[in-house]
Amino acid sequence: MRLVRRLRNDGAQYFGPYMQSVNVRDITDLIHTAFKVRDCTRDLSKPSRPCLNYHLGKCLAPCSGQVGREEYREEVKRVISFLKGNDREVERVLTEKMMAFADEENFEVALNYKHKLKVLDNLVRKQVSALPKDLNLDIFAYESNGVLGAVNMLVVRAGKLVGGENRVFDAADEDISSYIYQFYTVGAPVCDEIVTDCAADADALEKAVNTLSAHTVRVIEPKQGVRRQLLDLSHSNAYDALEKHGSREERKILRTEGAVKQLGELLSLPVLPNRIEAYDISHISGTDKVASMVVFEGGEPKKAHYRKFRIKTVEGNNDFACMKEALTRRLMRMHEGMDESFATPPDLILIDGGKGQLAYALEALRECGDEGIEILSLAKREEEVFLGRDPKTSILLPKDCVALQMLQRVRDEAHRFAITYHRTLRGKHMSETALMQVPGIGRAKADALIKEFGSAENVKHAEPERIARLHGFPV
Repeated sequence: MRLVRRLRNDGAQYFGPYMQSVNVRDITDLIHTAFKVRDCTRDLSKPSRPCLNYHLGKCLAPCSGQVGREEYREEVKRVISFLKGNDREVERVLTEKMMAFADEENFEVALNYKHKLKVLDNLVRKQVSALPKDLNLDIFAYESNGVLGAVNMLVVRAGKLVGGENRVFDAADEDISSYIYQFYTVGAPVCDEIVTDCAADADALEKAVNTLSAHTVRVIEPKQGVRRQLLDLSHSNAYDALEKHGSREERKILRTEGAVKQLGELLSLPVLPNRIEAYDISHISGTDKVASMVVFEGGEPKKAHYRKFRIKTVEGNNDFACMKEALTRRLMRMHEGMDESFATPPDLILIDGGKGQLAYALEALRECGDEGIEILSLAKREEEVFLGRDPKTSILLPKDCVALQMLQRVRDEAHRFAITYHRTLRGKHMSETALMQVPGIGRAKADALIKEFGSAENVKHAEPERIARLHGFPV
């Protein structure tokens, strides 16, 4: 028995590959603990004296001729059975030895066997239900965020999930078939089936892989059942690998600067959208209408440049007109140049909504003479993108791409900021209404009290001397 890194067509039986989570030397250690097979490379055609392992009861010493060929072959078959997934025999042998040494009060050795049982427990893979116990599968899944790509491989041996590994690439190449073929050029497949998503290339991949294998390997794309569940698990692992790839700083750069760059590429924007302004409307049945403006620069919020608007000219419940008013006022202030945030032109304007909201926003751009500013809307239902230069055509960005995730963050931040402002305004009005019911309190005095104390409830518990210090309130 030898550890090898590459398969050869030499008639030998190969087991593996074992993934990163499995230490192969732990497996060989368990084998030599539970079975009396040799770990030397002596020439068996020349009889020799048995080594120390024979005297320790760890080897049958076929080199010495003291064991028959058939007896030793049976011991080797038990090892092969273990490697194929029969863990019970090893567990039984280790348990018996542990108990025997414990009975002899040789607790140190017994503890060593207990440790080996724990190692075995870590190596004993969960039996995948509904799979034949002699079936070997290699499962491959690919995920991408538009900048990076990740491939996850799961390995099922003897009907058990023995491990998996992830590989993350700087290129977002979705050719999983090419990756699988290149993977097996390094080491020929020992599996019976390759499970993956490559329906269009399945036949070609199967033919290519079988030129590398000494036995027939099937390539399948399951639609349901346990194979589909395993493939879904592999996709989940690949996605997690993307999320956790690199250092915290690298992941942050990917979600910010990387997302800005990717958005510019996916939408073919003439200018990199470094400064993105997003707008949203909030009200309840047309009352206390407000609009928010949030700013992201380099994919990160720039809260000092956030601005908010109280809608002044729109009557009733009309989100479209509210959006037009807010955007018109913002663009007019850009030309005035009086405010740092308003004076800085956006590279991209993001509108929360669909084609209706975008149409009114485009009217504001035209009326203000700013049609050169890139604008898009993001519809919530399907996360469709509508560009101002082609508002009738929707664009569906890949669900997992960092560009779409950034747009969603910006959109959601604009929504949060609008709701927060609306709630503050509504709370103030409710407090004013409650205070104005007090004899002698009008809107001016109610405003002064709210400005000083924050709410009607705080006014209720305020000390009279503090209220009397306000202008217009008698002692």
